[in-house]
Amino acid sequence: MTRVALLGRPNVGKSSLFNRLVGTRRALVADEPGVTRDAIEVWCDGGEAGGFYLIDTGGLDAGDDAPLARAVGEAALEAARTADLLLLVLDASSGPTPRDRELLRRLRKMGRDPIGVVNKAEGLEEETVRAEFAELGLGDLLVVSARRGTGLRALRDFLAARVPPEAKPEEGAPRVVLLGRPNAGKSTLANRLVGRARLLTDPVPGTTRDAVEVPVERDGERWIFVDTAGIRRRWARAASLERSTVRRGFDVLAEADFVLLLVDARAGVHEQDVRLAAAVAECGRPRVIALNKWDGLDEAERRLRRREAEERFAFLGAVPVVTLSAATGSGLGELFAALRAARREIDRLELATGPLNRVLANALRAQAPPRGPHGERIRLRYAHPGGRRPPRVIVHGAHARLVPETFRRYLARRFAEALGLATQGLVVDFRDEAERRGRAAGPGRGRP
Repeated sequence: MTRVALLGRPNVGKSSLFNRLVGTRRALVADEPGVTRDAIEVWCDGGEAGGFYLIDTGGLDAGDDAPLARAVGEAALEAARTADLLLLVLDASSGPTPRDRELLRRLRKMGRDPIGVVNKAEGLEEETVRAEFAELGLGDLLVVSARRGTGLRALRDFLAARVPPEAKPEEGAPRVVLLGRPNAGKSTLANRLVGRARLLTDPVPGTTRDAVEVPVERDGERWIFVDTAGIRRRWARAASLERSTVRRGFDVLAEADFVLLLVDARAGVHEQDVRLAAAVAECGRPRVIALNKWDGLDEAERRLRRREAEERFAFLGAVPVVTLSAATGSGLGELFAALRAARREIDRLELATGPLNRVLANALRAQAPPRGPHGERIRLRYAHPGGRRPPRVIVHGAHARLVPETFRRYLARRFAEALGLATQGLVVDFRDEAERRGRAAGPGRGRP
């Protein structure tokens, strides 16, 4: 498939331009350099003519010798080597800089002749901008403003003329979102699965920022693993960039087919691991828990960690817990076996009104719902299916929206057990009878 890469020094607006072209806020954007680290590759739809894969890369900064900055630069240059077309993004507000010239020299030394795209040109005359950047000797030069959207139609027309139109590849590969605390080993696992250093890894927490998709083929099956930023306990109080990276990780849960919660076995099950497991359960996606960094633990430590995981994640029911080492690749067979079992569980799931009502009746006989906050008597009368992905059960009754969260979780567990769901979550929503009759419901809430 045709691949177009955006390259440039830090903070020239590559990610803003990337988001404009793909039509979504797929890449993180912030008013500071070095936000993008891993290369992000997304299908860019060109309409009836087809499309191409667009790659956003980290900033190339020849003056920064820090190990992480060098790794970001190498990832960007690797994208430049393999892409079919290069767009060198420049900053109109600063004019050509020595770092722009050095980057262009390096690209030409690789035998690549990039297309120039001068960004941040809002309020400037196009001819003036062209004259200022003429010294770089770029054969093609386009002037745009990603912030305002000006010049983007000309850029899209240019790409449509230069990039061979191709049909969008068939979708259908299941998406597995990697979730976990910082340094749990998510990027290392993704690299191990793809067989190369596709994602940046570093002992310093917070290396991964964007949600990065990594296609993986295993035993003739295609999967897409999505690496996400590590989520620490007090992320909501962190700087705005970290909050954005974490929110992006939670956003991709809505697009997930499966969630793989990675736990650092050497550190043990942390309270934040339990919170993340609860968040995964709430979203209703199938989940597998993996105890990573299993290598190096002796037998006594392994028994301790297994018992700890069983106890701390007991609220999830019979969720599979696998052990592996992302660094060495051991345990990957067990991981894929668990994912395939979860896939079979989804495929054979059947939701029918009759069985759901029997489960509801048995659950209510075993435990009646508590009264509402003002003494309202909650009467749950019947249930029916509300959807399959994720499985959703709608329960109707008098004052149903006043059902507390603890009782909702109780019903969700009873439905999941009756349906034989081990990995798959189940969502229970409530509907008041007053709503069904077209009257406004009383005070209360539904499932958050």
